[in-house]
Amino acid sequence: MSNQTIALNKFKILEGFNDAQIESFAKKLTPATIEAGVDLFEEGSTGENLYFLTKGSVKISQKLPLLSEKMATEIRDKTLIILQEGHYPCFGENGLLSSGKRKATVTAMEDSTFLKFSKQCLSDMIEEDPQMGVIFLYNLAEIIAERLVKTNSDVLKLTTALSIALS
Repeated sequence: MSNQTIALNKFKILEGFNDAQIESFAKKLTPATIEAGVDLFEEGSTGENLYFLTKGSVKISQKLPLLSEKMATEIRDKTLIILQEGHYPCFGENGLLSSGKRKATVTAMEDSTFLKFSKQCLSDMIEEDPQMGVIFLYNLAEIIAERLVKTNSDVLKLTTALSIALS
């Protein structure tokens, strides 16, 4: 088993894969590297890759329109989260699952490396090994559900704070 394959075992989205499935999955990945300060992709762009962060860190941000004192709209970037290699994160699942626009910008905080997994590779994997596809999609659904629970909690906190501030 290669070093890349061993590292893949640590990504939550691949939990339940056996060694042969990890080896097969690793062959579908394409490496990518970007320098610090460079955007991997921008909010509003199209894309169909899921990314596995293997080295470095990235900032995920969205544009936040604000009304300035001059009643003009000002756009600022709001950092949603910073992902680091030691947590074995993956991101970009919206591009993998839908044909819509990217919902956020991903910027390298330092020189970073990734493994890309495309929508076409997902289709191929499901066709070649349906069991592997089910495990992958189940794990992805679990990750998305966890993110939704956190988002709902954050919205509730913000709504409560706004309600208190306005009363």
